[in-house]
Amino acid sequence: MALLALWPLGKGNVDAAVVRRIREGLSEEAFERLRTSSMPAWMASAIEQCGRE
Repeated sequence: MALLALWPLGKGNVDAAVVRRIREGLSEEAFERLRTSSMPAWMASAIEQCGRE
């Protein structure tokens, strides 16, 4: 579901704040599943960058 939320925003509009809001709504386990799921490179990059913060 979280990946579906990122699609309409698009590559240029997904930043750390957006990913942080998604992360806050997920358990650690759910966020880890999201982080390791198959997704376009731009989504993976945004999620990884937030995961390091």
